Amino acid sequence: MSTFNELAAVNRILAAQGLPPVNSVEGATSKNTQIALSILRQISVDVQAEGWSFNTEYDYTVAQDAASGEVVLPSNITRWFSDEEPWLIQRGSRLYNRRDKTYQHDGAKTGTAQLQLEWDELPYEAKAFISARAARVVYEQYVGADETRQNLYVEERNAQMVLDQREADTGHISMLNDKYLPHLRGSQYVPGTPRYPDA
Repeated sequence: MSTFNELAAVNRILAAQGLPPVNSVEGATSKNTQIALSILRQISVDVQAEGWSFNTEYDYTVAQDAASGEVVLPSNITRWFSDEEPWLIQRGSRLYNRRDKTYQHDGAKTGTAQLQLEWDELPYEAKAFISARAARVVYEQYVGADETRQNLYVEERNAQMVLDQREADTGHISMLNDKYLPHLRGSQYVPGTPRYPDA
């Protein structure tokens, strides 16, 4: 499982098209290899953007820029939010205070961050699902729809089931930490009251 690198994933995509494996995804490669690698990386971005326990960091502090007074998020953060200060939202790469209508902040901010991880940092189940989806997408775009497409879809769904099971096993999923039930999490917000009371 530890050897399931980008090369192995690209070769899985190529195999789905009936193409021979390659020895490298670096440097000068064939057009088919470039397409497979590009779509693999895009699918990885899309899947990770959904938010999983393996790419979520709690109590993640982002620093304020002393010169501008703004809080700029690192490029590997795809989403950041705060339960303590729900009026802070991400706009582009900056945090915006929609209560005070400003990008200016009074210091560093701490919240929950969803990260865009490198391929080697992903768990095996995520790699398997991402490569299965990428194989189907590439096949549909460049080969066509037939029985092979259906087989790839089934493989993708099976890989997603395995990933979902991993998430259930490791993510400590509970109604009590559901983001849509803040009143059960100790939040000061009470449903039916103004969302952003005066500080």
